[in-house]
Amino acid sequence: MSFSVKLKNEVLYCISRLYYIFNRPQVRIMSIDETIDFLSTEGNSIVRFGDGEFSIICQHKIDNYQDVDELLAEKLKETLMVRNEKIKVCLPETLRNMSLCSNSRISRVNWFNNYYRNRTAYKEYVDNSYLYGNAFVSRTYLIYPDKSECDAWFARLRGVFKGRDILLIEGKYSRSGVGNDLFSEANSVKRIICPPSNAFDKYHEILEVASDNYQGKLVLLALGPTSKPLAVELAMKGAWVIDIGHLDSEYEWFLMGAKEKKIITGKHTPEKSDVNIEECTDELYLESIIKIIE
Repeated sequence: MSFSVKLKNEVLYCISRLYYIFNRPQVRIMSIDETIDFLSTEGNSIVRFGDGEFSIICQHKIDNYQDVDELLAEKLKETLMVRNEKIKVCLPETLRNMSLCSNSRISRVNWFNNYYRNRTAYKEYVDNSYLYGNAFVSRTYLIYPDKSECDAWFARLRGVFKGRDILLIEGKYSRSGVGNDLFSEANSVKRIICPPSNAFDKYHEILEVASDNYQGKLVLLALGPTSKPLAVELAMKGAWVIDIGHLDSEYEWFLMGAKEKKIITGKHTPEKSDVNIEECTDELYLESIIKIIE
């Protein structure tokens, strides 16, 4: 990286940090434990918003995973405004506590810059009178400097899945629970496999298949921004929906004791390029697939 690019990035970081300091939202966000308490109650659904969703609202694409889509942006705005006692909208804890990024300059830079770049969306659509859930309920390991509670958090989340019939809607390479025990105590796991990028292009087909198969199941979503309106539409139909996002990746990093994001062999790794991922031959995984949407 050239000196001029480094200088430009450093200037942007300083501007972003100062903007955050003087314009930090007075947002109310549950703790991780409070959010787990909420979603653990059968029928209580959560939909999580992160930096990517606010980027889409502001017409910025998410790397190679989701292009700008005006309809998706509108649906995300609508989803942020949902107020229903059985559906909890969740925001990242960094909005109120950037010290979570104290052990990672990269994370700190990314969050400050995202907040500044998408400041119009945060200002317009974040409601300081609403009590949000904690979006990091699916990222309960790597960002936290103090990892003493991570084991208990994952145990509680695995407990939610215990004995449940699960319908997992995820991208082609997500393969949540494959190679680990995240869902080992679930009664059953069925999967709807969706495109690994621009899944919103298939939104209506995904919704139709999900609507035909959610009855009697705990629905778990790991499908990026597309998960957000999908979670609300299914919950409004009566489904119990948990937007788990990158929970599987965080659990993998937890199990390996990772200090930073590492490539997870055989599946999608968040914020890393999905290249050379081999086809999955795990029999239980293949048997769990009820529909592939391409």
